[in-house]
Amino acid sequence: MSTWATALFTWLGYGQYQTAPTAVAAGGTAPLLIDQYGRLVTITSTPGSAVNVSATNWADSSAVAVSGQIAAAPATLLKVYATSTSGGFFLQLFDSASTPTSASVPKFVAAVPGVSSPDVGTTIAVDLHGTGKQFASGIHWGASSTIATFTAVSAADCWIDAETA
Repeated sequence: MSTWATALFTWLGYGQYQTAPTAVAAGGTAPLLIDQYGRLVTITSTPGSAVNVSATNWADSSAVAVSGQIAAAPATLLKVYATSTSGGFFLQLFDSASTPTSASVPKFVAAVPGVSSPDVGTTIAVDLHGTGKQFASGIHWGASSTIATFTAVSAADCWIDAETA
């Protein structure tokens, strides 16, 4: 025999596959949106565009570098890990389809501390809690010695791993 709690939580646990989100007036309700495989889809801050949080992409720098590309087209940044193999720097993320140039202004900045041994490494993690940060043109990164504008560090000592949707 099913209790009201079992019936309620079973009902709450179901989503509905739709090719587009359901428009709902303030105070209204709609089913959870799932993709054709039953994975939950969340809606970004741009009405009408959905981000499937279970279908994300990972990019890495493939080698230590001073700058590089995370996404060549519009994307939502969900997580980024930056590792320094020597000196500290500011990790800067740019809303751009091209590599940052000197004095470019970043959209996001995080400090990456230096380390005493190049064999140790220091890693920071930035988790944007599933909602992410929108980049309209693409995502490029740079290791900068200054916080407000891009000033490339002198040595290629940064490794990046990033998750986008």
